[in-house]
Amino acid sequence: MHFSVQIPIRFGDVDAAGIVYYPRLLHICHQAFEECFQQRGPMPYHRWTRDQGLGFPTRDLEAEFTAPVIYSDPVQVDVATSDVGRSSVCFHFVGQQSQGDGDPKVCFEASVTKVCCSIEGMTPVEIPADIREFLISLEVSR
Repeated sequence: MHFSVQIPIRFGDVDAAGIVYYPRLLHICHQAFEECFQQRGPMPYHRWTRDQGLGFPTRDLEAEFTAPVIYSDPVQVDVATSDVGRSSVCFHFVGQQSQGDGDPKVCFEASVTKVCCSIEGMTPVEIPADIREFLISLEVSR
C-alpha cells in the first residue's frame, strides 16, 4: 500500500514565473521519502542514519514533468516501492496539485533507485530486516 503526504509549496520554491523550479521537485520527492519513514517506517530516517550508520543514497533517477507546480495549493505526493532487492529499492513518486480548482492533476512522476549503504564507507550493505519489511509494505501492486 502506498503512502501519501501533502507537501506545502513555499515562496522560496518558485521562480519569477511562480512555477516550482524543477530541482525543487526532486527535493519534494526526498521530503516525501523522509516523511514516509517518519510516519510509517520503523523509525524516522534521520534517526536511522545516525543510529545505524546507514543511508539510502540515490543511484539512478528518472523524472517526467507533465504540468507546472505553482505557488498555491500543496502538492500531494504518493510514494510506493518496487524491486526491493538485497541492497537496493526503487521508489516511485507521483505529485499532484489542484492549483485552486479542486481538481488534482498529475504534475510530475519520478522513479528513484536507492542503495542501502554504510555511511562511513559508502559501500552497499544488505537492507536490514525491519526496513525491508517496511519497504515491501509500500510495494506497488502488480
